[in-house]
Amino acid sequence: MLEEAKNFIKNSRVTKSEIWENISLHGKRLPQRFKFIKLRKYVSDFLKNKTIEPRMVGIAGIRGVGKTTLLWQIANFVKNNFKEIDVYLLSMDIASGYGFESQILIDALKEVTSSYKKVVLLFDEIQYIENWALMLKIIYDRFKNSFIIATGSSSLLIRSTVDLSTRWHVESLYPLSFTEFIMIKSWLKSEGGRAIFPEKGLSVEIKNALFFSESAKDVSAKLGRIENKIQEYFIKIDEFIKTQEWKNYLSEYIFYHNIPRLLMIDEKNTILNRAFDFLHRVLYQDLREFYEENEIGKIKRLLIFLAFSDEINKEKISKSLGIKVEKIEKIMESLIKSELLIKFPVYGGVKTKIKREKVFFVSPTIRYAIVKQLFSKAEQFHSKLYEDITALYLKKIFNGLVLYGGTDKERSPDFIVDIDKKIIPIEVGTSKKDLSQLDSIKDKKYGLLINF
Repeated sequence: MLEEAKNFIKNSRVTKSEIWENISLHGKRLPQRFKFIKLRKYVSDFLKNKTIEPRMVGIAGIRGVGKTTLLWQIANFVKNNFKEIDVYLLSMDIASGYGFESQILIDALKEVTSSYKKVVLLFDEIQYIENWALMLKIIYDRFKNSFIIATGSSSLLIRSTVDLSTRWHVESLYPLSFTEFIMIKSWLKSEGGRAIFPEKGLSVEIKNALFFSESAKDVSAKLGRIENKIQEYFIKIDEFIKTQEWKNYLSEYIFYHNIPRLLMIDEKNTILNRAFDFLHRVLYQDLREFYEENEIGKIKRLLIFLAFSDEINKEKISKSLGIKVEKIEKIMESLIKSELLIKFPVYGGVKTKIKREKVFFVSPTIRYAIVKQLFSKAEQFHSKLYEDITALYLKKIFNGLVLYGGTDKERSPDFIVDIDKKIIPIEVGTSKKDLSQLDSIKDKKYGLLINF
């Protein structure tokens, strides 16, 4: 078995032709997700002896967000800039299919790779190997000259042990931002592989205007100063689309095309069916080690319930689905840690937290795929999709600084951003003019109304 494992690793050493096959489409180089820039810096600094850590990086994300393509793009960067460095990209689902156990892979790596020469080890879908966390810990400790990246479902975040968490840095790869969607969409549709980008640094200027201003008047003034830059970006999109307004692309992005792998599909029902398949595989493959098969059915029922629900009432869910409240809490925790769902702490006291909670889907397309299974016309659920995409942006930008706006009052905002105890409530809707939800927060710095 050791010889077979050695051959597997030797065959996993990447070549330029293999790289091109995996980073190109129709003869054009695939555009890079913004996460690539950060990973490129990590590996470059290590190989140039600028830094020692991080030397091992985990990339966690739901299926279809582009983890494997990202690995191939990193392999391409290394081979182009560090020609003497060997790069191995090991598909762990294939290794598992061959029956290779973690210790066999470690022994084979030791014999195949040099102990004194720097090497880049890329492990794709690491969760397929039993005891993967221990395997990575041993590789990290024994292979001092290696830079390691391991991708997998977000169960990486569930399963990482204390020993491993002190050795690696985990990056979450989320569904696309709107600018990434436009970048890839324009690249796919243009003959020369031309991609549309906003002006460099514009997103930071918008974030600073919206969340780091002193007052609503200050927000307006800062946005006014960058309005031309924003308009220029949308003019580029309008010129590219030609036959429709960019707002139609915004709807396409939210409803159908925020997961990279789905961008190659135009037929809407096929997109939703594929997204539902992603969900099915998360449940029956990524979470299979944590639940019995008969429990997976209950989790699926719970997700369907959540897709149609507003705020969560665990007692009501328990009665409807026949699942104990304690079990619901455990399932919810695993779905949140797997990053299929997003949940923010509730603004208010303990009493509020018990009464009012809410979860959002990390991809609105997944929620839409669920509701479209039961409703051919699902317009009444569109507002939930807008909340999902807003939650995704807030998690990516602020994460721990975001609260769900549930309060004991009947009318409360959807989200609250708490920056240095300066409260900014956020309300999401379509053509909304009612500001009562924002006004319900008396100690706010100012409020933001987002209309889709």
